Amino acid sequence: MSKNDDTPQLLTSNTLVFQQTSSMLSNDFRIEDAAGNLVGQVLTTGGVGARLLKGSRTFDLLDERGNLLLHIKDPFDMGFDRYELITPDGSLLAHVRKQFSMMRKRLKIEMPGLTLELAGSILEYDFSIRTGERVAAQVSRQWGGVVAGLRGRSRYSVSFDPDAPEPVRLAMVGALIALDLMRAKDARN
Repeated sequence: MSKNDDTPQLLTSNTLVFQQTSSMLSNDFRIEDAAGNLVGQVLTTGGVGARLLKGSRTFDLLDERGNLLLHIKDPFDMGFDRYELITPDGSLLAHVRKQFSMMRKRLKIEMPGLTLELAGSILEYDFSIRTGERVAAQVSRQWGGVVAGLRGRSRYSVSFDPDAPEPVRLAMVGALIALDLMRAKDARN
Protein backbone atom coordinates (compact mmCIF):
# COMPACT_ATOMS: atom_id res chain seq x y z
CA MET A 1 0.00 0.00 0.00
CA SER A 2 1.55 3.31 -1.03
CA LYS A 3 1.41 6.13 1.48
CA ASN A 4 0.06 9.40 0.16
CA ASP A 5 0.46 12.55 2.30
CA ASP A 6 -3.32 13.09 2.14
CA THR A 7 -4.16 9.55 3.25
CA PRO A 8 -4.98 9.36 6.97
CA GLN A 9 -2.38 7.44 8.99
CA LEU A 10 -5.25 5.42 10.43
CA LEU A 11 -5.62 3.80 6.99
CA THR A 12 -1.91 3.29 6.27
CA SER A 13 -0.54 2.06 9.62
CA ASN A 14 -0.27 -1.72 9.73
CA THR A 15 -0.60 -1.76 13.52
CA LEU A 16 -3.15 0.23 15.50
CA VAL A 17 -3.76 0.37 19.24
CA PHE A 18 -7.31 1.12 20.44
CA GLN A 19 -7.81 2.62 23.89
CA GLN A 20 -11.47 2.74 24.94
CA THR A 21 -12.74 5.25 27.45
CA SER A 22 -16.26 4.47 28.66
CA SER A 23 -18.42 6.59 30.86
CA MET A 24 -22.11 6.62 31.61
CA LEU A 25 -22.87 8.72 28.52
CA SER A 26 -20.09 7.93 26.05
CA ASN A 27 -17.94 5.24 24.48
CA ASP A 28 -14.99 7.19 23.10
CA PHE A 29 -11.71 5.78 21.75
CA ARG A 30 -8.19 6.99 21.16
CA ILE A 31 -6.44 5.21 18.28
CA GLU A 32 -2.63 5.20 18.08
CA ASP A 33 -0.04 3.76 15.72
CA ALA A 34 2.62 1.33 16.98
CA ALA A 35 4.84 4.26 18.10
CA GLY A 36 2.05 5.74 20.26
CA ASN A 37 1.17 8.63 17.93
CA LEU A 38 -2.49 9.65 17.77
CA VAL A 39 -3.85 8.61 14.35
CA GLY A 40 -7.58 8.74 15.07
CA GLN A 41 -10.35 8.94 17.60
CA VAL A 42 -13.96 7.90 17.99
CA LEU A 43 -16.38 10.37 19.55
CA THR A 44 -19.88 9.63 20.79
CA THR A 45 -22.42 11.87 19.06
CA GLY A 46 -26.13 12.52 19.54
CA GLY A 47 -28.07 14.32 22.24
CA VAL A 48 -27.66 13.68 25.95
CA GLY A 49 -31.39 12.89 26.32
CA ALA A 50 -31.25 10.17 23.69
CA ARG A 51 -28.09 8.71 25.28
CA LEU A 52 -29.78 8.60 28.69
CA LEU A 53 -32.83 6.78 27.29
CA LYS A 54 -31.28 4.45 24.71
CA GLY A 55 -27.54 4.50 25.36
CA SER A 56 -24.96 5.69 22.85
CA ARG A 57 -26.20 5.05 19.31
CA THR A 58 -24.09 7.18 16.95
CA PHE A 59 -20.34 7.69 16.71
CA ASP A 60 -17.86 9.50 14.48
CA LEU A 61 -14.47 8.10 13.50
CA LEU A 62 -12.02 10.97 12.94
CA ASP A 63 -8.47 10.93 11.57
CA GLU A 64 -5.48 12.59 13.24
CA ARG A 65 -6.46 15.97 11.75
CA GLY A 66 -10.07 15.76 12.98
CA ASN A 67 -11.54 14.91 9.56
CA LEU A 68 -14.57 12.63 9.54
CA LEU A 69 -13.74 9.21 8.07
CA LEU A 70 -16.78 7.19 9.11
CA HIS A 71 -20.10 7.59 10.86
CA ILE A 72 -21.02 4.51 12.92
CA LYS A 73 -24.75 4.17 13.50
CA ASP A 74 -26.60 1.75 15.75
CA PRO A 75 -30.12 1.68 14.28
CA PHE A 76 -32.91 0.45 16.51
CA ASP A 77 -33.48 -3.20 15.69
CA MET A 78 -35.23 -6.21 17.11
CA GLY A 79 -33.19 -9.39 17.29
CA PHE A 80 -29.57 -9.51 16.24
CA ASP A 81 -27.53 -6.37 16.69
CA ARG A 82 -26.61 -4.49 13.52
CA TYR A 83 -24.47 -1.42 12.86
CA GLU A 84 -24.19 0.70 9.75
CA LEU A 85 -20.84 2.14 8.66
CA ILE A 86 -21.51 5.28 6.64
CA THR A 87 -18.93 7.36 4.74
CA PRO A 88 -18.84 11.18 5.04
CA ASP A 89 -20.73 11.52 1.73
CA GLY A 90 -23.63 9.51 3.21
CA SER A 91 -23.07 6.25 1.34
CA LEU A 92 -23.11 2.88 3.09
CA LEU A 93 -19.64 1.34 3.38
CA ALA A 94 -20.67 -1.81 5.27
CA HIS A 95 -23.06 -3.50 7.68
CA VAL A 96 -21.75 -5.15 10.82
CA ARG A 97 -24.10 -7.90 11.99
CA LYS A 98 -24.15 -10.14 15.02
CA GLN A 99 -24.68 -13.73 13.88
CA PHE A 100 -26.51 -16.50 15.72
CA SER A 101 -24.15 -18.82 17.57
CA MET A 102 -24.76 -21.12 20.52
CA MET A 103 -21.36 -20.91 22.20
CA ARG A 104 -19.55 -17.84 20.92
CA LYS A 105 -20.10 -14.35 19.57
CA ARG A 106 -19.86 -14.12 15.77
CA LEU A 107 -19.82 -10.98 13.68
CA LYS A 108 -19.87 -10.42 9.95
CA ILE A 109 -18.77 -7.33 8.05
CA GLU A 110 -20.77 -7.16 4.83
CA MET A 111 -19.43 -4.86 2.11
CA PRO A 112 -20.49 -4.81 -1.54
CA GLY A 113 -18.76 -7.87 -3.04
CA LEU A 114 -16.91 -8.86 0.15
CA THR A 115 -17.81 -10.48 3.47
CA LEU A 116 -15.42 -10.60 6.41
CA GLU A 117 -15.93 -12.61 9.58
CA LEU A 118 -14.52 -12.17 13.06
CA ALA A 119 -13.30 -15.59 14.21
CA GLY A 120 -11.71 -16.71 17.47
CA SER A 121 -12.19 -15.63 21.05
CA ILE A 122 -14.05 -12.37 20.48
CA LEU A 123 -15.00 -11.95 24.14
CA GLU A 124 -11.33 -12.11 25.18
CA TYR A 125 -10.15 -9.93 22.26
CA ASP A 126 -7.94 -12.59 20.71
CA PHE A 127 -9.34 -13.15 17.24
CA SER A 128 -8.80 -12.61 13.55
CA ILE A 129 -10.81 -10.92 10.86
CA ARG A 130 -10.97 -13.21 7.84
CA THR A 131 -12.24 -13.36 4.34
CA GLY A 132 -12.43 -17.06 3.59
CA GLU A 133 -9.12 -18.52 4.77
CA ARG A 134 -7.17 -15.27 4.39
CA VAL A 135 -6.46 -13.29 7.58
CA ALA A 136 -7.08 -9.59 6.94
CA ALA A 137 -6.29 -8.54 10.54
CA GLN A 138 -5.29 -10.03 13.88
CA VAL A 139 -6.65 -8.54 17.13
CA SER A 140 -5.23 -9.07 20.61
CA ARG A 141 -5.91 -7.54 24.02
CA GLN A 142 -3.19 -5.50 25.71
CA TRP A 143 -2.88 -5.11 29.45
CA GLY A 144 -3.80 -1.53 30.35
CA GLY A 145 -3.53 -1.96 34.10
CA VAL A 146 -5.97 -2.46 36.96
CA VAL A 147 -6.97 1.20 37.24
CA ALA A 148 -7.76 1.42 33.51
CA GLY A 149 -9.87 -1.74 33.77
CA LEU A 150 -11.83 -0.36 36.71
CA ARG A 151 -12.47 2.86 34.78
CA GLY A 152 -14.11 0.93 31.92
CA ARG A 153 -11.16 1.19 29.58
CA SER A 154 -10.08 -1.62 27.31
CA ARG A 155 -6.93 -1.62 25.20
CA TYR A 156 -6.18 -3.85 22.25
CA SER A 157 -3.97 -3.91 19.19
CA VAL A 158 -4.81 -4.70 15.59
CA SER A 159 -2.29 -5.90 13.02
CA PHE A 160 -3.52 -5.51 9.44
CA ASP A 161 -2.49 -7.47 6.38
CA PRO A 162 -0.25 -4.89 4.60
CA ASP A 163 -2.15 -5.61 1.35
CA ALA A 164 -5.57 -4.78 2.82
CA PRO A 165 -7.07 -1.92 0.78
CA GLU A 166 -8.09 1.31 2.54
CA PRO A 167 -11.89 0.77 2.31
CA VAL A 168 -11.51 -2.70 3.87
CA ARG A 169 -9.28 -1.31 6.63
CA LEU A 170 -11.86 1.40 7.31
CA ALA A 171 -14.65 -1.21 7.51
CA MET A 172 -12.56 -3.36 9.88
CA VAL A 173 -11.88 -0.38 12.17
CA GLY A 174 -15.62 0.43 12.16
CA ALA A 175 -16.45 -3.20 12.96
CA LEU A 176 -14.06 -3.20 15.94
CA ILE A 177 -15.78 -0.11 17.31
CA ALA A 178 -19.17 -1.78 16.73
CA LEU A 179 -17.96 -4.90 18.58
CA ASP A 180 -17.00 -2.80 21.61
CA LEU A 181 -20.38 -1.10 21.51
CA MET A 182 -22.20 -4.46 21.32
CA ARG A 183 -20.23 -5.65 24.35
CA ALA A 184 -21.20 -2.50 26.27
CA LYS A 185 -24.87 -3.05 25.39
CA ASP A 186 -24.69 -6.70 26.45
CA ALA A 187 -23.15 -5.66 29.78
CA ARG A 188 -26.02 -3.21 30.41
CA ASN A 189 -28.70 -5.86 29.71
